Amino acid sequence: MTPTLFDVYEILGLAVDDEPVTCRPISDLHEFIENNLDIVPIRGNLTTIKYSWLKTNFRELPPGATPVEVIRYTQAYLLFASALSFSLMHQLQQCQQVLAIL
Repeated sequence: MTPTLFDVYEILGLAVDDEPVTCRPISDLHEFIENNLDIVPIRGNLTTIKYSWLKTNFRELPPGATPVEVIRYTQAYLLFASALSFSLMHQLQQCQQVLAIL
């Protein structure tokens, strides 16, 4: 069963009184990455961005960074954090499946 917005309201007590947060489809992945990170990987598939590329390009915020640069670096770190979180969750699910068999 998938929780509804009302379930979230009831369980967490969150106010639900504004516009919904939704994911809009991305029609041009290259443009989307460029708009959010200002640079685009030149190699590989744009649906997966390698950690090594993120580390090379966003390891340390440059001195005197502009507010736009701060936002872009933050978006890069959030991208990495969400990918890491997803990967860990996937590995935990695999471990649970193995333990269920034992």
